[in-house]
Amino acid sequence: MDLLMEKARRGSTDPADVREADIVDKVLLDEVDGAWAIGKAPIELITTFLRLLEDEETEDALNVVQQILSHEPDNTLIKKLHTALQLKLVVEAAEAQGHESSESSEDDTDEEEDDESDIEEDEALEAEAKDVEL
Repeated sequence: MDLLMEKARRGSTDPADVREADIVDKVLLDEVDGAWAIGKAPIELITTFLRLLEDEETEDALNVVQQILSHEPDNTLIKKLHTALQLKLVVEAAEAQGHESSESSEDDTDEEEDDESDIEEDEALEAEAKDVEL
């Protein structure tokens, strides 16, 4: 592992220099690793999911990602996207709530005090959403 770090530090441009040997030497087979391999989610689900992401239809995309996970429960990319979509829904709900509260009258000061703790929770979730690696 130290050799890999040294090659990365030297700025090697060959991707094989910064990957472990078992990853570089792995031979990918369509029967095992391909989109149509047994145990993989149907390609229609994947393309539907990508279209929903592009159209920013978060709730529908979340439903489709759950279907994909039922076929591929160990797919780390899909798991990360699932988490990111859930966090996006939280952020969108917080933004919608913030927009609604800014339109409410100033007579609701008691409710605003109760909402302060909700806003702090939403801000923490927004910060967590920014930290999600895809």
